[in-house]
Amino acid sequence: MSGLQNLLVPAVLFFALGFLARVIKSDLRFPPDLAKMLSIYLLVAIGIHGGYELAQAELGTALNAILWAILLGLVLPVIGFALMRATRMIDALNASAIAAIRRTRPINSRQHFLTKRLRFVVRLRL
Repeated sequence: MSGLQNLLVPAVLFFALGFLARVIKSDLRFPPDLAKMLSIYLLVAIGIHGGYELAQAELGTALNAILWAILLGLVLPVIGFALMRATRMIDALNASAIAAIRRTRPINSRQHFLTKRLRFVVRLRL
């Protein structure tokens, strides 16, 4: 893929739109249904683009990338847990929960409740 084609990928265009909205201090808001549809579209577009690129790659290169992705997915939470425990400000249960969280926004109301509860418990420990 050429450099210009890489810039026309939907994920990059949405990032540019968000960046531009922030620079001009726009109050860019999408209706909830449209936001949900756009997020699904972005996930599908990223998946299809990644699958296409993976199909074009050599087997050794693809396996190397997959191995590193799995390794980083396993090692980074362990490092996060170890760093939080090293500070001795967070107990093991909360450190493991924080290290395992992969999203910044909750998916549903139950996860939202658990995230709020976790923040409350962490605040009490500090």
